[in-house]
Formats: sequence, structure tokens, C-alpha cells
Amino acid sequence: MFNLGYRPGGDRAIITRPETTLPALGAALDLTLPGGVLVVVCYPGHEGGADETEAVLEWARDIPTKRAAVVVHQIWNARRAPCLIGIEPRRDRNS
Repeated sequence: MFNLGYRPGGDRAIITRPETTLPALGAALDLTLPGGVLVVVCYPGHEGGADETEAVLEWARDIPTKRAAVVVHQIWNARRAPCLIGIEPRRDRNS
């Protein structure tokens, strides 16, 4: 589970960033076994959040369908709504 952005109640100047988030997501996907789900919540509404959200969505779009199924859930008609991404590795990554 990745809850991106800043820690609730914490210093809003300390945020997650694509340059560290994307490698961490890649490593987590490598460790997620078939039957498991990698969950990412992105928050585009804070400073830097829109850029990170777009980078994460692009990373997720580039995952080959043979490797994992990716679903995105977001309130579409609300500006800068949080985005929930679920990534489920395929049982047979080689097929």
C-alpha cells in the first residue's frame, strides 16, 4: 500500500516525489506475488501532487498486460480528486 503525498497532520513541505516513488513502486511490484494486489493512492491536490500522480499513472499504463492487470478508480467530475490504483500481478507472468 502506497499512500502518496504528505503525512496527515505532518509538515506539508515534506512530500513524496516521482524520483523516489517510481523506483519504490517498481520494487514493490517485483515483490508482489500473484494473488496479491499493490495499491497506490495518489493525491493530485497538493503542491507537486499533480505531477506525481501523472508520473505514477504513466508508469502504471506502461506495465505490460501480460505482467499485471491495472485498474484506476477516481471521481472523474471532481477537480484534483484522489486517485486509487490497484495492480494485480498475473498468475503466469510468462504467458
